[in-house]
Amino acid sequence: WGTLNLAGLSPVRMDTPMQLHLDKVTAAKGLEFTDVDLTFLIVEDSGDIRIQSLSADVMGGKATIARPFTIQNGGRDFSAELVATGIQSRYLLDFFPQFEGTIEATLDGQVPILVEDGRLSFLQGHLALNEERRAVLRYDAQGLLTRTMKEGSASQKAYSWAEKALGNLRVESL
Repeated sequence: WGTLNLAGLSPVRMDTPMQLHLDKVTAAKGLEFTDVDLTFLIVEDSGDIRIQSLSADVMGGKATIARPFTIQNGGRDFSAELVATGIQSRYLLDFFPQFEGTIEATLDGQVPILVEDGRLSFLQGHLALNEERRAVLRYDAQGLLTRTMKEGSASQKAYSWAEKALGNLRVESL
């Protein structure tokens, strides 16, 4: 849904900010943003698009912008900072196919993004374990420490126990 009210077409002008709702936006690597709500204004003198608010459901949580940002007239490049709450870690594993385990965690934080030539990049930000919930990390650690040890030795038995513990960790801080 949305209504676009223009005060003029040459150049495009708006007297008031506009609101736009998108059911789904698919970004890089199949990342889906759903229930996207956007408030924007076209700046009269320059034709720049000023994004005043933006929120979307993503990865089982919510993303909003930390502060308004501007997309230059005719440009496709911009940067913004996303505030993420309630992100479910299992969705992040899609970006790390080499990791052969699972993690169950709820993450919050801030992630700067950069869009250049239509490509989405995540810059150095942070996602931290939600303090209200613990995480569980499961990983097949069998042989990780004992691969080269003599079967049945005291060391192998002790380290086998450690491997089992490493395979199912409860994490309080991430």
